[in-house]
Amino acid sequence: MSAIVKVVVPLVLTITILFREAAMQVFDDVDGCIGNICYQDSSYPYQDIQDNWKIKPEEFLNTLGAPVSRSNVPRHESEARSLCKLCETKISNRFQVMSILDDIRKKEYVINTTKYPRPTIYLETCKNNDAPCDIENLPNDVTTKCVQKKTTINLLTFNTTSKEFVSRTVNYPSACECVLLEEGPEE
Repeated sequence: MSAIVKVVVPLVLTITILFREAAMQVFDDVDGCIGNICYQDSSYPYQDIQDNWKIKPEEFLNTLGAPVSRSNVPRHESEARSLCKLCETKISNRFQVMSILDDIRKKEYVINTTKYPRPTIYLETCKNNDAPCDIENLPNDVTTKCVQKKTTINLLTFNTTSKEFVSRTVNYPSACECVLLEEGPEE
């Protein structure tokens, strides 16, 4: 019988998102998107969002605040995180989520308001999921493996087809975590 002992390495995450299972295999950076999360978007419909925001009831505006200009959005930045690196990573970036892709790869744009700023996430993917961790001098009955961790985040998005603001739950890979596996006594 095997027991799993989990060691969480201080790879601190601000927010984490899980990909849909169909998109789990695609972690490459393609046109400013990694999986279904986009950090770069030259087609962001700021004026369309502003126009549709203005026709919403007063309670909507009071609760969420006014939309913020896209010029206030920080750019994507690669971030070296070499502190206590036990697992090799393929992608390691911190950025604000500009848009998300739905099941048919159509974009919905994440709203950035004065009361609810667009979230900054740390997205990290394992280079080799289930590979041994970079740890030396472990007891003989202990093995290690790198495991992809994921997080879920709720986002307020704008659908340009329906002209509606919609709440979306999105999943993304957030950390590559080292897990210790300890062999238990045979029964």
